[in-house]
Amino acid sequence: SLMAGFSGHTAEVAEYLTEQVLSDLPLTARRTLETTAPLDTICAGVVEAVTGTAAAWAELITLPALAHLVVPLDDAREWYRLHPLLTDYLRDRLRIQDPAVERRCHARASVWFEEHGITRDAVRHAAAAGDIDRAATLIEATGGWELILFGGAGLMRALLAEMPSNRLAAYPRVELFRAFLDAKEGAVLGDDSDLAAV
Repeated sequence: SLMAGFSGHTAEVAEYLTEQVLSDLPLTARRTLETTAPLDTICAGVVEAVTGTAAAWAELITLPALAHLVVPLDDAREWYRLHPLLTDYLRDRLRIQDPAVERRCHARASVWFEEHGITRDAVRHAAAAGDIDRAATLIEATGGWELILFGGAGLMRALLAEMPSNRLAAYPRVELFRAFLDAKEGAVLGDDSDLAAV
């Protein structure tokens, strides 16, 4: 049984969500929730990219049963997140029933975020999908040292943090970006120290 995979408080929440919320939803809405659960934030475009269905988003935000479980993150109501209890339950359920759905979700989200110029999320989702080659390619496409030199050091540091450190050796250009970033940040610290000493 699925419930056997949960323990303690999570099992109580799972039972409540199953009996009181999810069981009353149309099958299409349940599938959309399950398919998009691995995402931290969702919007119409990324939901369509992940589910392959344009109508999935409209159904999610118009169902009264989900009014308090699909939470807007901005005033324009473009970006949302699922309630954390619902997210935890659905992610646990995916890990037990169909881990391939999670990887597929991250892979499709990575493509969508890349197409929309949101590199950090594209890299994060590629890495979460287990596609480290794609994550490295996305980092390499930033221009590396140019990004670092012209104000993007924080972004590069965030991108590099998404890569598993034990896999960096396979991507010399990405390692070079990290070395350049470390050198630049070290040089800045050195300059500050020199100024303080004057």
